[in-house]
Amino acid sequence: MTNRHLNGAINKETDASKASNAQEPSILFDLRLLEEMNDPEYLWDILHRVVTDVPDQLCELWDATVQKDFDRICYLSHRLKGTVGILQALTLRDLLSKIEEQANKRMDTTAITQTAITMYGELEKGLKEELLTRTTSHPPDQISIPYKRKR
Repeated sequence: MTNRHLNGAINKETDASKASNAQEPSILFDLRLLEEMNDPEYLWDILHRVVTDVPDQLCELWDATVQKDFDRICYLSHRLKGTVGILQALTLRDLLSKIEEQANKRMDTTAITQTAITMYGELEKGLKEELLTRTTSHPPDQISIPYKRKR
């Protein structure tokens, strides 16, 4: 079981950190909850769907931000919170909460959305590494991790 830090290092959890439900702020994501399900196929599918679907959703969020479509920003940031929440990507989830909160108040979300997109880029790198280490039950041709984003 591993946590991924922003610098990409792997932190093996100790018994003390297991006992604590608090997540260090520098941890990018934590797959322990998904790993507890003991279903490698499901975990792989979740990781694959995130790296496949989230980039397009972030592009939609950016477009809504540029257009100042606050209702769409609220909807997309709320939906993305659930997606990154399952990965225990708490820092990114909190940023998405702030985006949603600011959009509800009809405040500009440009800077914070840029930060969230950058943070997802770091998260995506770690998720892709996880996918590649978990390919035993999936042939390599099933691992289509897109780098190209729709515009």
